[in-house]
Amino acid sequence: MSEIDDLEARLRRALDRIAAGLEQPAGDPGRARELEAALAAERAARAEAEAAAAERMERLEKKAARLAERLEEEEAQVARLEETNAELRRANAALREKNAAMVGDPEAINAGLQNELDALRAARAAEVAELDDILGQLRPLVEEEAANA
Repeated sequence: MSEIDDLEARLRRALDRIAAGLEQPAGDPGRARELEAALAAERAARAEAEAAAAERMERLEKKAARLAERLEEEEAQVARLEETNAELRRANAALREKNAAMVGDPEAINAGLQNELDALRAARAAEVAELDDILGQLRPLVEEEAANA
């Protein structure tokens, strides 16, 4: 935004020079042309700065949208992980009950192990999503550094 502030200050100075030129007696067409040229240059600079600001805003909006998508994906991963962990707790509780009653239940053991495996897979998927997010944030920095090299 400092570019816009700088351009606004330059525009004000140009307008002040124009106003000063209008207060002077008529008859100096060279001064008027000079002031008109300065005003045109300031207007062009302001339009350029506004276009650059709009472009930056568009990039930021796109980045915010990508981050919102990633957040939704990660929230879904967390929900799946929480659900799998709840199933694991239930299966382990059932397994503990069977073991306490001295009743070996192969289905309960299998369910417990399957739920544990599902929990590990969900945790891995969450870690992969987090790594993808980190890589996505690093990629533009690396590309920018490569472009500047």
